[in-house]
Parts: sequence; structure tokens; C-alpha cells
Amino acid sequence: MRLLAAALLIVGLARPVWGPGPQTAGQGALLLVIDEALAVGDARFQMKCFKRLEELKSRGTTILFVSHATEMVRSFCDFGLVLEKGKAIFWGDAKTATMKYLASVYPDQTQPSAAGRALPTNESNARHDANGCVNVHPDQDGIHAFGVGGAKLDWMQIYGLTTPNIVLGGSALRIRCNFSWDSDVVAQLVAKDGYEPNIAVGIALADKKGLYLFGSNGYDAKLFIDGITQEKAIVELVMTMPHLASGDYFYTVALSLGSQNHHIQLKWYDSLFSIHYMESTKKVFGLLAVDYSMQKIELEGAYE
Repeated sequence: MRLLAAALLIVGLARPVWGPGPQTAGQGALLLVIDEALAVGDARFQMKCFKRLEELKSRGTTILFVSHATEMVRSFCDFGLVLEKGKAIFWGDAKTATMKYLASVYPDQTQPSAAGRALPTNESNARHDANGCVNVHPDQDGIHAFGVGGAKLDWMQIYGLTTPNIVLGGSALRIRCNFSWDSDVVAQLVAKDGYEPNIAVGIALADKKGLYLFGSNGYDAKLFIDGITQEKAIVELVMTMPHLASGDYFYTVALSLGSQNHHIQLKWYDSLFSIHYMESTKKVFGLLAVDYSMQKIELEGAYE
């Protein structure tokens, strides 16, 4: 079968949401297979497709979604199967499946025996100090990541949270990342594949399904850190937190080499640190709330 012949892909499974009664033949297909079909078309076409798929899912259709697009798998599927050279290497929830897929795409070349798995943060690797700072030490606490290797996040500090890891929309948050790398590994990658010798840190915020809501990185900030003449750095991100719906969210931190258009992941810590959004004074309709103003205006002759 052609699906199993691919070198590496994800098969996502969207389970049906069953109604109060049994499914009948008139409700449509029991199984729908989609092979990269949503990779084509414009945004409006894709939105229309997803609405139709959600409708089928609610009526009892199981959907088999084959793709290389991790964001689509995370956003739509409940379960995921990762295939490599025709063999299943993982079966489980969709978010973990996408991480297993990325770990296979970016294996750690400096540590061949590494498992390359990404685990969410737990209480052991997030510590609050007396100054209200949350300290995270991923490598000391066994938080694994994926990437070609040669770099690591030594520690991360988060200021502006209330215990335990609670944030309000509109509050100020300050995140410091201390990271280090092997300049010899960087020099080899630059010589071999033509990457710029620029080490960048990326910090992103995602929801429970792993859908990214916000992302920042050194490339976009025009921050150049020479990966050959230096071997460590501290970068600070200061941001005003958006007004998001109440719930749990996760920070991902990544270290990469190159430029915005041509880079490689050295180390990616997925869902490294969790925060919990509490309801604020601003009403959130949907995913997030934005600041806006609205007023009635009078235009001469507008009603004639």
C-alpha cells in the first residue's frame, strides 16, 4: 500500500463523537481516508474542508488523516500513528505522535543512544524561589528533547507568575534562557550545510493540543549570537501576556543554528513548562481577546 511505503509520515485518527442513538447507513461513511488532500487550496478552502470533516466526525465517521503536516495532525486528530520505512514506531495521542515524528526527522547526531523523546514539564523541574521566580533545569531533571545535538538549555527563569504557575491576561512576563553549545559541532554544520553561524533561541506558547498561539525567536528579533567564537549566552524575552481563555498552556523552547529561512534544530524542548490561565477582567470570546474600541459616529447625509 502506498501509505506504508513512505519514509516517514504520520497517520492521524479522528475518532467519532457518537450521538445518543446508533449509526445508520444513511449517516454516511464509517471510515474516511484523507492522504495529504488538505495541503492544497487556499485558506478558505481548508476552513471549509475542516468544517465538513468536523460535521462527519460528529455524525460517527472515523477519519484516517495521512500527512507530514504536524500542525494539522495536532489540531484535528485524537490519535496518531508514526510510520518509518513501512514500520510503526509509535501509536498514541496525536500530540505525542507529532513529537515522535519530529524526533525521527531531527535525530541527535552527537548522542546516538539518546531516546529523543519529549516529555511535558512536571512539578520536579519547576521550582519557585523567594523572589517569585520559577526556575526550570531541563537536563538536570531528565526532560528529554529532540534535535541534531550540540546545544542545550542549562536553565530557564520565569518572572511574573503567581504560585502555582498562574498567569493573568495583560500581565507582564519575563523569561530568561541560559544556553550553551559546542562550537566545534556548530563549525562542522556551518561548513557542511552552509548555515549562518548564528545561534538562536525560540520561545513559543501552545495550548493543550500543541497548537502554537505565539512564537518568538532570535532571527525575528535581529539578535545575532556567533556560534563559533562563543559557547554560551543568556537571552531575555519580555512580553505582555495576551488575554487567553482559561485553561492550561505550555511553553516550548528551541535552540537552532542558521537564519530564519535556512536553519536546523539543535535542541527542541517541547511543552517544557506549563502555565495556567485564570479569568481576567476582559471577557474572552473564542481563543483570545484583543484590545479594541467601538463608538457610534455621525456622518452627514449617511441616512438620507
